[in-house]
Amino acid sequence: MELILRLFHYGYNPDLFIPYDQEGDYLIFNPEASKKYFSDISYATQGNREPFKREKPFGTYRIFVLGESTTLGYPYFHNGSFHRWLEYRFMKDYPEKDIEIINLSLTAVNTYTIAGFAKRLSSYKPDAVLIYVGHNEYYGAMGIASTQTIGANPILVQSVIYLRKFKVAQLISNTLTALRGLWNEEPDSESSRMALMVNSDNISFDSILYKKGLYQFEYNLNRTLRQFSKEGIPVYIGNLVCNEKDLPPFESHISDDTDKKFMPLFEQGVEAIRLKDTLTAFQYLSKANSVYSRHALCNYYMGTLFYQKRLYDSAASYFSKAIDFDGLKFRAPGSFNEIIETLASRYEGVYLVDCDQLFRRASIHNIPGDNLFTDHVHPNLRGYALMSDAYFRKLKESDEFSFMVRKGISLKELYREMPITALDSLCGKYRIQHLKASWPYKNDYKCKLKITLPEEEISQKVVSHKLNWLKANQDLYMYYVQNNKLYNASKVAESMVLEFPKDPVFSKKAAQVYGQINIPKKAFFYMERSFKQHSSLDKARFLLVYALKLDDPKTALSYINYIGLNGRFERNRITQLIKTTREIIKLKDTIEKASQPIPIWLDIADKYKLLNTNEMAMVYLKKVLEVDQDNKAAQKLLANIKKNIVKG
Repeated sequence: MELILRLFHYGYNPDLFIPYDQEGDYLIFNPEASKKYFSDISYATQGNREPFKREKPFGTYRIFVLGESTTLGYPYFHNGSFHRWLEYRFMKDYPEKDIEIINLSLTAVNTYTIAGFAKRLSSYKPDAVLIYVGHNEYYGAMGIASTQTIGANPILVQSVIYLRKFKVAQLISNTLTALRGLWNEEPDSESSRMALMVNSDNISFDSILYKKGLYQFEYNLNRTLRQFSKEGIPVYIGNLVCNEKDLPPFESHISDDTDKKFMPLFEQGVEAIRLKDTLTAFQYLSKANSVYSRHALCNYYMGTLFYQKRLYDSAASYFSKAIDFDGLKFRAPGSFNEIIETLASRYEGVYLVDCDQLFRRASIHNIPGDNLFTDHVHPNLRGYALMSDAYFRKLKESDEFSFMVRKGISLKELYREMPITALDSLCGKYRIQHLKASWPYKNDYKCKLKITLPEEEISQKVVSHKLNWLKANQDLYMYYVQNNKLYNASKVAESMVLEFPKDPVFSKKAAQVYGQINIPKKAFFYMERSFKQHSSLDKARFLLVYALKLDDPKTALSYINYIGLNGRFERNRITQLIKTTREIIKLKDTIEKASQPIPIWLDIADKYKLLNTNEMAMVYLKKVLEVDQDNKAAQKLLANIKKNIVKG
């Protein structure tokens, strides 16, 4: 039966990677890789398509990322993801290094998927693996309280996952799925998938189901870290963060024997809060909490009251309890971080990334809330930047990436420069609006979508799956160019570099747009990146011009030599370019030793004028006039340059 099914190409391919090109030199994350982790493959999710070479080139640093929806960048995806912030920072701080980051994260999965992927990564020679996982443990694929579960015994679950690589097992699974499909609905969005994957919203603290989730998490994470440590692959695992202050628990449960005593006190406390009578509210809720201390919403209200009283440590304690006692486990209980920290200390080559500490430091009174989150667990753009910073710091601290010694751009500069487009941010906004307008937010969030701008219209089409992200960016780029919004166009072009880091076309386009809006540093940066990937004469000429504009004659000289060797130019012209550029280099080297720099500045300005680099000539002339405002030679040369610019 197995042979017959294979002969007719039945079922799906369970491989982790598949060829990206016809030659098979490049691989991508298999869009079907998650299917064997779902009992119903209609729930299976797909991840990023980030090509990488099958055989890792010498000198390349390869990093894989494992995780769930947060690690994938929901609700923004693409350049909103923390790994893209990290990639951009590497690209800016260490442009000479070939550092590739391949994200294998998926929505609606948990540690079973992470452990399964981990077993197959060593043959692709990763220099590091970044992990952030935990919030989906109860409801992700194979989760103990998920509709996609097949049991509580991890050995049994692993066996079933293993068997699903065979076509016969896939046939049996698909047949059962088809039968269930007669009365089950398929998810049509992220919010509906959340609802359909929840089998129990009554996971009380310290219950059997609760403890099974803890055991499952520890078991899978332990075998993942043990696997990587045994293979000598460094792992950077982050502890978990979530919205503590600004999101009440989803489900609160109470024991039958305390219900009659607890509820009247609790309801009077809630009514007092509604009337803004905080003193009365505190009295009633304190009494209710003494009757039954594990009611999630009561603990949350106690936290808000302590927060209003400016007793922030007590507030943080109650907010934490509210999460632990929440019957709907969309936020991981605090015990998960204890497990992560214990296991990270157990294995050699495993580094704990303290996301929790960094998020608290960035939050008012050290309690994370809407300042860093879009919903219950998914960070906003500031939060994703912060998460990337946590991993970047730990990579820099470890011995595995010893080349990371430069100061580089700061987190503030990263947040300002990261090419997040209007499309990215609006898609995130609309996805969250849809999410909060449905369960488990109980429809108390009104989804208001106003479509007035082209960016909003395009973003809506992407969120509703009427337009793919790449085509949306192309449309947005053309709109910006046609309406002379070139700075916005540059951000779109730059964002495409992160999406296709190996493609020189996108780097070239980004360089050209930045050249048009006269940002020479970025124009040079992206063209140099494109040149390294695929050299050409037109790129060399561009780089020559911009190296001179940036007052970098040594770099310009290397491109003059390239043009001289590869181009069809008059020997005299190339010789003159080399001669003048070398003269500028020599003059610049003498400035620091010179007691009187004005003659040297004048000479450099004159040389730049000969090279038609008027902007840099004017920079040096202004230096002269700042020291000697009546300098006739400088005034004459400056006037001559301005006259030529007007004529030009």
